[in-house]
Amino acid sequence: MQTGKRGRPGKVGFVSHKGYGFVNLEDGTRVFAHASLLNGMESGQEVVVDVDDGHLGPTASGIWLKVQAEDVSSGTPNSRA
Repeated sequence: MQTGKRGRPGKVGFVSHKGYGFVNLEDGTRVFAHASLLNGMESGQEVVVDVDDGHLGPTASGIWLKVQAEDVSSGTPNSRA
């Protein structure tokens, strides 16, 4: 999988109370997401994800609810610096 991709569509697949969760991209890729990026999100919600390489494989670096992602440049994503 090519990483460094911005604005990839997917759905929140699983949110753990252990500090992490996953987003299932439309192409079938499962992306690891830190809980700070999933704050307030629930399984099944449609999102747009920025994906980078992480030590656990594909890792989300920013996540937006799809309804708020029409112009991601004008909003502030849930992201970690």
